[in-house]
Amino acid sequence: AGCHDNAVHLWVPAEDLELHMSGYETKLSELSFSHDSKWLATGGGRDACVWDCSGAGPEGREPLLLPQTARTTAVAFQKQHGLLATGDAGGTFTLWAPTRKNPMVAEVRMPSAAVKFAWRADDSLLAVGSEKGAVYVFKTEG
Repeated sequence: AGCHDNAVHLWVPAEDLELHMSGYETKLSELSFSHDSKWLATGGGRDACVWDCSGAGPEGREPLLLPQTARTTAVAFQKQHGLLATGDAGGTFTLWAPTRKNPMVAEVRMPSAAVKFAWRADDSLLAVGSEKGAVYVFKTEG
């Protein structure tokens, strides 16, 4: 959950465990888990944060920070593969491969902020909704 304390809280009910990751500039409103639940991408500031949720979980670990040109407005992992789409208030959306040493895959400038992403079930297409109401569809290569 993104909370008013500018943090992410994760609960694991089976283990009666609560994990807390803080340090965000603003309240979170963007989050997405990878298809295997290993990674959690979040907004809440200028950089998108990707937390490693494997093993004991992300608490106490440093997140991978993915730089944006402005405040992060949208995040979405592919449904079957490892790419992450992030959008920012300046109109840039970026594709990332968080497990790579150099994670940026592609960057696209749009006329307005990307506020919503929707991946096709086979991950071959990415629909990007803008704050101005336009929808753009991009083909991705696997």
